[in-house]
Amino acid sequence: MANLAAFHELFAGHGATRLVVSSHLSGTSDHELVRAASPCGVVTIVRLAADETAIAGHVRERNLGSEARLAGDDLAYASPTRQAEVVQKSRSQQAMLGALAHEDALIEVSGRSVDTVVAEVADLTTSADPH
Repeated sequence: MANLAAFHELFAGHGATRLVVSSHLSGTSDHELVRAASPCGVVTIVRLAADETAIAGHVRERNLGSEARLAGDDLAYASPTRQAEVVQKSRSQQAMLGALAHEDALIEVSGRSVDTVVAEVADLTTSADPH
């Protein structure tokens, strides 16, 4: 969160009116940390949600190397059991955040292209921008 606060201050100081960051939030306490790291800005938390089929497909693609490979990716060559665990954990976390984080904007990504999801995120953050 300290890095987020530093980025926010740096970019705002250079005239940026919007900063979009990507992170894995594990609970609503993380929401408050994000807001505290950006005290002068409007913070819109946008959660991406996917159905089990879409999550399993994404996990499978990462396992096979079809997606951009990240250093230390824990899904590279993961066993089918590990892949199933990741899918279940993702579904559980989505359900938990859905029950607790009512103020979040939610975008369903199942069956949608990256471009359409990015455009929707841009629309949501633009509508939240006070400028």
